[in-house]
Amino acid sequence: DSLRHFLKDNFDNYIKGDDLIAYMHEVFGKSIFATNGQSWYHQRKTSSQIFTGNNIMNEMVKTMLNNSEKLVQALKDLSAGGTKPVDIQRLFLAFTMDSFCEIGFGMSIGSLAAEMPPKWKKFVDYWDELQFLCPERAFHPEWVVQKALAGLARKGLPVGFLCKKEMEIYEMDKYVNECIDEVIADRIRNGPMTKHTVIAEHEAQAGGASPRSPSPTSPGVSSPKTASPRASKRNSSSLDETKRLDAVELFMSVKPPMTPLELRDVVKGLILGGRDTTGVTIMWTFYEIGCNPEVEAKLMEEVKDLPVDEPVAFYNALKGCKLVDAVVRETIRLHSPVPIDAKKEIGRAHV
Repeated sequence: DSLRHFLKDNFDNYIKGDDLIAYMHEVFGKSIFATNGQSWYHQRKTSSQIFTGNNIMNEMVKTMLNNSEKLVQALKDLSAGGTKPVDIQRLFLAFTMDSFCEIGFGMSIGSLAAEMPPKWKKFVDYWDELQFLCPERAFHPEWVVQKALAGLARKGLPVGFLCKKEMEIYEMDKYVNECIDEVIADRIRNGPMTKHTVIAEHEAQAGGASPRSPSPTSPGVSSPKTASPRASKRNSSSLDETKRLDAVELFMSVKPPMTPLELRDVVKGLILGGRDTTGVTIMWTFYEIGCNPEVEAKLMEEVKDLPVDEPVAFYNALKGCKLVDAVVRETIRLHSPVPIDAKKEIGRAHV
């Protein structure tokens, strides 16, 4: 009841405070994690257009199934066939980073590759480090003075020894921003990715036809629920219906138009919300499964016949896996992916 009061029933009465927005600026910017009121609702409404049923079936499931094969191979390689320990947090965060960047921005940074590109390894390391360093500022109010000193040190004043951490944060943030700006510029220059066609292929296979030909309905066989042409169009780029609708296009088309800085902050928020929370949840889920072998055996039995080579059928079948759903929900209850949610009350309320 208390959580419902804060996060739903009386949501507008509890805002992100100025202190949180300030000390988390390098991570949050002006993304959905650092805004209130209409700005928050606007970003939430815009980003939610990516997560439609049609887009999930046609793009997300296909992308994550493809990347899951790379994840399994990486686990096998790094563990030497199960004989060595593996840092599963790093691998699961790499899995969600690659998957979300492809879904949201039309590119994969190759986090799961045997040799991650040095540029993106540095990006991931800096991004993760910023998420440790920035929250620590809350316990050291002198960070405001140290940040100002870091600015003077960059201009040549010999005060760097007084503000080493803030100088590190600045350099990390600068590099992360440059990488994101490059991603946005590359996406604008090259356009969106070609859409996956798993729904059309599924319909064609169900009717015994090729993906290019219409699929007749077989007597006595119920067709899976698929999106209408109108729904499919909503998940296509406005410039080309064969291209994906992604986060960059969605936020570039808002009115009034976003500045490059605002678009960069939105991308930061989407990476934080899409990559980090999902990756950490997968990690804790595997940890809990490993601690409960009897549950693992039941899960293996439930998922052994999932059609992993058919994204639409997989998506529909997965919704019927009640134990999988229960395990994920219990994991989130035990290990919240967002354990701290700082709020400030703006009006009197009784809990």
